[in-house]
Amino acid sequence: MEYERLAGRRGFLEIAESVLLSVGEGKRKTHIMYAANLNWKQLSRYLGFLERKGFIKHSDDNDAYELTDKGVRLLEVCRELRKLLS
Repeated sequence: MEYERLAGRRGFLEIAESVLLSVGEGKRKTHIMYAANLNWKQLSRYLGFLERKGFIKHSDDNDAYELTDKGVRLLEVCRELRKLLS
């Protein structure tokens, strides 16, 4: 059986992964919001959580978010998990 979403809505991990993928090597909040398909309030909560946990960092110089090494590792783990589930 291939991996498929069992519920109609995205879960926390899927949304966090979308945000991390959207951040990439430095994106601003609006770009991340549209790429991850979130509203402003949701995006703010996820960015805050991911930043507190050390997966992303905010650069005041260019007002962009960037992945940390820990964030890159989380994306790798998400890919591994998807492979195991498929």
